Amino acid sequence: MKKIVGLVVLAVLLGACGVSKSVARIGTEVRPQWNGEVVQLNDKSDLPDDAVALATIYAGEESSYSRVIRELLYQCRKVGANYVVITNHQVRSSSMGVGIHNVNATAYWVDPAKIEKKKESEQTAK
Repeated sequence: MKKIVGLVVLAVLLGACGVSKSVARIGTEVRPQWNGEVVQLNDKSDLPDDAVALATIYAGEESSYSRVIRELLYQCRKVGANYVVITNHQVRSSSMGVGIHNVNATAYWVDPAKIEKKKESEQTAK
C-alpha cells in the first residue's frame, strides 16, 4: 500500500513540474511554424499596423518568470507568430514561497519583408 501511495505522490509531483498552457486560435488564418525570433511587446501600440492576430495564449507556472516566457514564446512559434503582446501578468505567492506566474498574451504575424522595407524607407528619409 505504501508503494502505491508513493507512486501516486511521485506521479502528481512530476505532473506538476511542467508549465501549464492554453492556446486559442483567432480567426481563420493558419500560418506554418515560425523558426525565427519572436518580438515581445508589453503594449499593443508598439505593434506594426499590418499585424494579424493568430491566437491568444496563456502560460503559467509555480517557478521562474523566464521559464513561463520561454513556454509562451515556444507556443507563439508553433502557431506561426513572430510578435507577441503580453496582455496580463499576475504573480502570486505559493505555499512554498515560490512565485506563481500567470501570463496572458496575444500572438501576431507581421510580414518581415514589410518591416524591412519600412526600416529602409525610414533610414533613407533621414
